[in-house]
Amino acid sequence: METTKLSTLLNRMDRWKTLYDTEEQYKVRDLDSAIRVYKRKFKFPWNLKKSSLKVFDDVFEYPMEDDHDGLAYLENPDNDSNLNNFNGTFKTLKQFLENEKRENSIAEIWDGGDKYLGVRNNNINLTSSLIDSASDTDDYSYSGDITSIGEETVNVKEGTNSIRVNITNSIDTATLVCSPSAISDSNYKQKYFFIYVYMPSVPTSVELKYGNDSTNCLYEEITKQFAGQTLKAGQWNLLAFDLNSATEEGSLDSSNFDYFSIIFNGAATGVYYVDSSYLRKWTLMDYYYYSSNSIKTEGYSVANQEYFHDSDELYEITSELVCDNDFADLIMYEAILMAINEKENPATYGQINGLKQEAWNAIKKIYPSLEYSKTDSYYNFINI
Repeated sequence: METTKLSTLLNRMDRWKTLYDTEEQYKVRDLDSAIRVYKRKFKFPWNLKKSSLKVFDDVFEYPMEDDHDGLAYLENPDNDSNLNNFNGTFKTLKQFLENEKRENSIAEIWDGGDKYLGVRNNNINLTSSLIDSASDTDDYSYSGDITSIGEETVNVKEGTNSIRVNITNSIDTATLVCSPSAISDSNYKQKYFFIYVYMPSVPTSVELKYGNDSTNCLYEEITKQFAGQTLKAGQWNLLAFDLNSATEEGSLDSSNFDYFSIIFNGAATGVYYVDSSYLRKWTLMDYYYYSSNSIKTEGYSVANQEYFHDSDELYEITSELVCDNDFADLIMYEAILMAINEKENPATYGQINGLKQEAWNAIKKIYPSLEYSKTDSYYNFINI
């Protein structure tokens, strides 16, 4: 790993007389600004990271890594017998959602400040097990702040029915229990429990349980949707939890799964809806992405911060810029150009600008960008 310490960059900058008396914090801010400038222009290989993405049949929105700055590559692993080559195209949000040709595709999606991945992988040969279609209130019971339930045919996510849940806030806990047909599944730890829930307002949390009964089950408290978005009022939310990492209560009998419950904590008075629930098996895709982090602070072995200044507007002189040495030079020269006045220092400005251009040309020649390019389809409606 090639790194350059902040102290080294500052010492090199001080070589130039026009910068020697400039306060240190402003030079650090210029270095941060220079990093920002080139992150907009290019994606660099030293920011490339490999992760994996759990992908499910009939699920199209997925969480990104926290430091995701741009997608480099998404592909099915060669050793997965359940999958063929993905060969997905990177689409705009509109064309990803339309997806008229039902082709494998990818999108980066923003929703209320949250960013997540859209993935359509039609090569997955895994089946989803329907637990309950939310079409018969006889399969449900309730307690706490739930005053009544009913069968709904208007506000529906899938099929023709959902379960309407009337809540009047009193004790801040509303519990809906389903007793579906029993299934046996010894491989349940390889799966997630999924369910669609519509909420008129966002509760404090939603607790999901799945198992044999309320004291012999797996459970998790949910505060976000599966893809990482915040819970949304006035729309359907896809909730899910991993049965492998969930908390286990009691003694679980994998041959007789016939219970799940939804517990709304801090739910306001209103009408809620619950739709289909599933057990879904996942497969891993290779997920290469560009990290937004370029700075390694003391005590870390990899880059853990975007810029020298952290979220509290503080910096450490021992922090290191993780990059090729040519890029460290490029950032330093760009920061110097930001700090000096071209009209007052034309000779110095021209000299540094030439050095900057040399470094930039060297980097572009050696390191091509792997970032996905968006692909759109266009139609001539007269001829097609």
